[in-house]
Amino acid sequence: MLGVCLLILKIIGIVLLALLLLLLLVLGLLLFVPVRYKIYASYYNELKFSASLTWLLRLLRINAKFDKEFSYEGKIAFFKFLDGTSEEDVSKEEENSTVKDASGKASSAKAKKEKNVFDDDFEDDEPNENAGKAGEEEQSSTGVKTEHFDEFYNEEFREGELGPEPDIDESRKTDDFGEDDFEDEDLDEEDLADKDLDYLLSRGPIGKVRRILIILVRKLKRILSLIADSLRKVKGAKEKLFKKINHIKELVTDEENKEFLAFIIQRLKELLKLLKPKKYKIDLHFGFEDPSTTGKILMYLSVIYGLTGLDMKINPDFEEEVKEGEILLKGSFQLIFLVIIAVKLFLNKKFKELVFK
Repeated sequence: MLGVCLLILKIIGIVLLALLLLLLLVLGLLLFVPVRYKIYASYYNELKFSASLTWLLRLLRINAKFDKEFSYEGKIAFFKFLDGTSEEDVSKEEENSTVKDASGKASSAKAKKEKNVFDDDFEDDEPNENAGKAGEEEQSSTGVKTEHFDEFYNEEFREGELGPEPDIDESRKTDDFGEDDFEDEDLDEEDLADKDLDYLLSRGPIGKVRRILIILVRKLKRILSLIADSLRKVKGAKEKLFKKINHIKELVTDEENKEFLAFIIQRLKELLKLLKPKKYKIDLHFGFEDPSTTGKILMYLSVIYGLTGLDMKINPDFEEEVKEGEILLKGSFQLIFLVIIAVKLFLNKKFKELVFK
């Protein structure tokens, strides 16, 4: 009995050890087998681009291509796990389906027309009879014949006879102000002007002048309030800007921040060194309508050259507008070094505070 238990434990240990070794093997393959990449791009009147990423003797491969249309695919051995169909293929399928639908509708309409070709004589007579019946029903329901409609309209709605004129109070036509014109003595001038605007404007030059003065005062108050609001906003924006500048100065002059910035720059250098292509070809010929734009692009390329150390063949043209060139990059990298850089970053206290704040 004891021997059987030991044998079972031995088998379980062997299986667990085999699974552990298999896991270590897969992890070692993932971390130490290099991932290879190839990127090619060219522009001569039109853009062409292709990129490929392979791993473990092309067991895993991802390809992307752009030549008037974009497509991509990904495969593990013989099994496809990524499939990017281009928009042109989708549009062709939609056109084919619409053509089929249109042909089907046309054939069905043709068959229906052939089927009812002998019923046209009977169908032509029916609308006239139906129209006559409809006219009689409409005449009987309204009680007014259409031929006498003009007479009816002229008798009832003659021009100028739209009803009695409204009564107008003759006392309001006087040109002098009275005490009875404003019953509410508590109203100030602005409320009075809003209430009797039309009345004041119709009572001679005095009312017009008063109304104009009220409008000018209101507009002046609005302009002054807008100026005051804009000044307050400018003052607040100025204070915020000074606060940000002082905060940036404190960050730059702080010793811990200086060390953190140097740490980040060092990690970026390691990443660029890891991803630097082993084989490359960079040939660029460019020029813009504005020579200053050409100079700016040349400055940015010089910065890239200083960071990467890649030899580039650059031919700037300050006289003519031209854009052409090609880029070829081939290289490889191991995931273990990416993991090391990531671990270094996450072990830094300042980086963790910045990311997980």
